Amino acid sequence: MCGIAGHLWFDPQAPAAEALAKAMAKSLHHRGPDAAGVHVDGSVALAHARLSILDLRPEANQPMISADGQVAVVFNGEIYNFNELGAELAQHGVRLKTRCDTEVLLELYRHKGPACVNELRGMFAFAIWDRRTRTLMMARDRVGQKPLYYHAGRRGFSFASEVRTLLLDDEVERNVDVVAMTHYMSLGFVPSSQCLFSGVKKVLPGHYVLLRDGKLESHRYWKLDFADYDRRPVREVAADLRDLLDDAVRARMIADVPLGAFLSGGVDSSAIVALMARHSPHPVKTFSIGFDDADFSELEYARLVAEHCRTEHYEEIVRPDAAALLPTLVEQYGEPFSDPSAVPTYCLSRMTRKHVTVSLSGDGGDETFAGYTRYAYERGARLYGRLPKLLVQPIAQALERLPNVGARRKLRELFADIRHRAYRIQLSPEMRYVAEFGNFNRQSLERVAAQSLGLSEIDATAQLLQGIAKQSSARNAVDLLLDIDSNSYLPDDIFVKVDIASMAHSLEVRSPIVDHHVLEFAARLPPSLKLHGFRGKRIFREAVRDLLPPAILRRRKRGFGIPHARWLRGDLRSLARDALLSPQAIGRGYFEREGVKRLLDEHDSGAIDHGLRIWNLLWLELWHRRYIDRTDQRGALRAGGQ
Repeated sequence: MCGIAGHLWFDPQAPAAEALAKAMAKSLHHRGPDAAGVHVDGSVALAHARLSILDLRPEANQPMISADGQVAVVFNGEIYNFNELGAELAQHGVRLKTRCDTEVLLELYRHKGPACVNELRGMFAFAIWDRRTRTLMMARDRVGQKPLYYHAGRRGFSFASEVRTLLLDDEVERNVDVVAMTHYMSLGFVPSSQCLFSGVKKVLPGHYVLLRDGKLESHRYWKLDFADYDRRPVREVAADLRDLLDDAVRARMIADVPLGAFLSGGVDSSAIVALMARHSPHPVKTFSIGFDDADFSELEYARLVAEHCRTEHYEEIVRPDAAALLPTLVEQYGEPFSDPSAVPTYCLSRMTRKHVTVSLSGDGGDETFAGYTRYAYERGARLYGRLPKLLVQPIAQALERLPNVGARRKLRELFADIRHRAYRIQLSPEMRYVAEFGNFNRQSLERVAAQSLGLSEIDATAQLLQGIAKQSSARNAVDLLLDIDSNSYLPDDIFVKVDIASMAHSLEVRSPIVDHHVLEFAARLPPSLKLHGFRGKRIFREAVRDLLPPAILRRRKRGFGIPHARWLRGDLRSLARDALLSPQAIGRGYFEREGVKRLLDEHDSGAIDHGLRIWNLLWLELWHRRYIDRTDQRGALRAGGQ
């Protein structure tokens, strides 16, 4: 796991921007504190900061150059099948000098060119400079676990693992992309197709990009296929899924440094830990955090799994100073990112890094096996949508009157705030999807937006999701939402959150459930094996049933959250009001002061929970101050913004 960056002048006679490359490598030190290097070839400079995981010797440092000096690579991530690929290369006469995956990638490219990405099993973002054809190739793994930003200026081209490193290039201007901002306000994250810095792009998940003679070409090499369903008996399917999960976990336990696992007590992370325990000769190190607020702590379930799997368990009650931590997170993330679970993920990564360098996680289970409530809501909305409109409201009111016990309680919870959900039935599926994130929809944004924001931009997110839906092979509502999630929420929220939070502490996180073999297998399963009635992960639970305590298998989904709504009425109240109602914030022209004040007042009174919306606006304002106004956490002007 590492940080990569580089610069290429379009004029091949121009001397390489070596000083810029060195500065980029230095700015990525947190991602790779063990070694750093720069390779210069004519007008090209590649930079690398290394976190040593495999083959800790200096021979495995990067940038890595081929024996003939014609090809150079900088690589971030892990290729889990590098041993098998290395054996295949050996059959073609390739003699490897290291025991790392970087050299395998380099030699695989030399033999297969850009098609090498199809052979890779893992998480990765890399750049390869081929002086033979003067071509720069950049690639990102299938589901976007590892990030890669780039910018094409008038004179040159830059790329980097983090957008704040890219800003070291003077050609990258700090202008706000308003369309990207409205995506952020709707979803709480910025999609891979956009960036808040106008002109900055991201290599899309499952794509590679070729830069040759100043021309950029993007190629998609992978996408999920939901076309042909596996109709075998549940027991057979569960057995095959279990084998795939077991193999994915085993492959991710290869490391030359200490290794452990995040453990929340949910079924996903618990299953990963249980499978790890089967392969480890020593107790697995597991890590959990909790909060004083019992509604946001899962420590009792994590302990249950730790005892069941006999792990070496570490836990911590976190009492973060949110007012101090939030500006730090804004600095780290580089783009606005209002998922509150960034806070516990950051704290968990900090604790975990004290003991291990690599941690496995259960990320991806919900987006692969329909674990979120939004899949059930969408199914319910479509059932309601088939009813005559005159019947919808009476049925909604009847559900509200059901006793709050047993199965009836689940119906009440599923259709909580039913009048609002009855309104959502009239929306398009894409707008319903946006509404489930709890950030701004058109109606709520209209209450705070200034005329200069342009309300026509508010529907841009639905159009973005419609574009994903049109390219999907899914034939039903559940699979369509899963495909949308795998192309948006998973890479742009979950993986951004984990990548930045973990790499801020030089910790590598591996996610077995998003192994592409598991994803492709799951995509071919009928939706009833994922969402059974209104409960998700049916086949996943069946596949790991014998590994976990019954209490874990029966647990309802709980997000990895924080009491942000309460903090915004308490410790963060002054920060939010001072920042969002300041002349500086209102003067940006995006929001009306009275609309923002009404939002804050309603939240303070407890009349309406606007926690996510205020958190969204607060992060956006702090981001503007840090990256557009170029002020530090104390508000003092910092020259150069770095």
